[in-house]
Amino acid sequence: MPHALLAELNMQLGDSTATVMHARAALPVVERLGANEDEAQLRALLVLCDISEGRLTRAREELARIDRIEVRVASYGTDVFAHIGRAELLLASGDPEGGLRLYRESAAWMRRNELPDAMRSGTELWSYFGDALVLNAYAWYAADDDRACGSERFSICRANALKVLTKDNERLDYPAAGLLLLALGAWALLHRAAPAADALRLLALADRFAYNRMLPSMAWGRIASEAEKALPGRVDELRAEYADRRPPDLLAEAREAARRLPSADGSGDC
Repeated sequence: MPHALLAELNMQLGDSTATVMHARAALPVVERLGANEDEAQLRALLVLCDISEGRLTRAREELARIDRIEVRVASYGTDVFAHIGRAELLLASGDPEGGLRLYRESAAWMRRNELPDAMRSGTELWSYFGDALVLNAYAWYAADDDRACGSERFSICRANALKVLTKDNERLDYPAAGLLLLALGAWALLHRAAPAADALRLLALADRFAYNRMLPSMAWGRIASEAEKALPGRVDELRAEYADRRPPDLLAEAREAARRLPSADGSGDC
């Protein structure tokens, strides 16, 4: 368990080398125990690490191993990351159309396959997590023909942020909410859907919310580089401004940052 947890923590820090080391240390034990769900989740981490480092053949091999694992009990997390891993692999392999399609399918799958026995309020993680992933993928990989669909996802994610980022939402998952902020900021910056200053504030807030960084398409260095090109030094200034404040104390500012974004209905077939 310590190796498995260290694999996840290092993945969050963007250290693929340490992630692989700890995941491979844990794998033989979970295999001997027959802990199939744990094995599948560890292998999903390896898939994402391989994609990040350009080892696409190894990523395909790990996905094939996940497909062969007999999971005795349905595992929401394992299924999600298997879907996402395939989408990321297609994007990294030069098939943006296929990757975006899988991301759309993943978001729809998440909404259909909610956690069992959970009450619905409209602010659950799975009600916005998939849309954030789709929007971020569109921010980086949308072709001209995809812009209408991306714009529609942008409006959906803006509405989700306004619904989720409230003090009344006592069960708010801050890293997941950070994904919303990151996706909104990425689309706003890369597609000029809002002033660069507003986009960078969203990105800095996403960073402070400790958004989940396990996906290659959501690596901080990648979007930070684009932010630096737009307004040199500004995103670092914003990160320093928020450094001593806890995410719960930034809810109002995060919601206001989302509210300032333009609300435009997309017309894509999403």
